[in-house]
Amino acid sequence: MDPMEQLAEQRMREAQARGEFEGLPGAGGALPLDDDPLMPEHLRMAYRVLRNANCLPPELERRREINQLEELLAHVDDAHTPTAREARRRLTALRQQVEAQRGGTAPLWADPAYQSRLAEHMARARHTPGDGGD
Repeated sequence: MDPMEQLAEQRMREAQARGEFEGLPGAGGALPLDDDPLMPEHLRMAYRVLRNANCLPPELERRREINQLEELLAHVDDAHTPTAREARRRLTALRQQVEAQRGGTAPLWADPAYQSRLAEHMARARHTPGDGGD
């Protein structure tokens, strides 16, 4: 937990101990989870239907898959296995889809997997005999 989260947790526990959360409107009941007021009105009904059906909009599904792939790759012991390579390819494709949907394109250098491969390639090239780099 980062220091800001720890501080916030501490302050909330202190306020709770002082009883500052007692008697708040809606205490003991479900919170009213209304539609996002920042969402365009013409999309609210469609998103409500998707939410009630336990479905995420395609862009959120892509973001969730990106997070899952990043987590997977962070815990992979051997980054050169076929599974890891496929996960990196899928991650790159998903990131490009998200960027394309935003109307932009992700620069190739922004991809951590590409950065890693480029650094490895440059390190090998620097240590290749006869290239003048030793």
